[in-house]
Amino acid sequence: MTRSLLTLGLWLLTSAGFAAQVLTEKNWINHPDIVEVRSLYQKVKEDKNAGKLKKKERTFKYCEPY
Repeated sequence: MTRSLLTLGLWLLTSAGFAAQVLTEKNWINHPDIVEVRSLYQKVKEDKNAGKLKKKERTFKYCEPY
């Protein structure tokens, strides 16, 4: 779950065409999109540490590495 949220966050950051503010070297720390992704990551991290998330693994018999 954390990896998918991180991937989503990075995708949102790279789509600067939709951002109201351009991401630059000077504003990347306080850019609204970066701040939003950090808060999402922090929430997922807190939920994981509190034991609120469950890890599930799904295997497929037909996806053997060849």
